[in-house]
Formats: sequence, C-alpha cells, structure tokens
Amino acid sequence: MDAYHEYRNLFETETWPAERERLFTSLPQQTSMAALYADEGLFDRLLKCVVKNPGIYLLKKYEGVLVKQYPEQVLKKYVETHNADARNVADRTIYRE
Repeated sequence: MDAYHEYRNLFETETWPAERERLFTSLPQQTSMAALYADEGLFDRLLKCVVKNPGIYLLKKYEGVLVKQYPEQVLKKYVETHNADARNVADRTIYRE
C-alpha cells in the first residue's frame, strides 16, 4: 500500500481517477483488489469483491465499512457462507467457526 500511495501522490486530484482506472485495469487478474477499493472509497466495488470471494475472511475485514451502506448484502453473505459451511462440516475447526 505504501507504493500505491506514493504512486497516487504523483498525480493531481483531477487526473487521479482516470489514472487509477488505467492502473486497475493493468494489474494482473489475480490481484486482490479489496484493499485498493477500500482505500479509494470504492465501496460498491469492494462489496462485489467481498461477495465474490469464498468464505468470510474479506467480509470480516471490511464489514465495518460495508455494513453501513450495504447491510442487507452483508447479512446475505454471512447467511450464505454459514449455511454452506454447515452443510460441509468435516472437522472440528469448521464446526467451531
């Protein structure tokens, strides 16, 4: 994130959004974009990233910023994930979670 912030500081406020989009599209497809979306305040994109990601790790990480704007979607993700986990309980670790 430090390098990202350094790069962002090279641009004027007016030109940054266009450069940001160019940067985002040039990143490798497997790049985790959640931290960048959160840092930029792109919460609609962050929500899509969190919902698409399996499990609830990202959801727990970004719940605080997402639940204010998207409470129904956050709840739905929790319910879907926990229901799927309940069907697939194979060991005590998953059961405890």
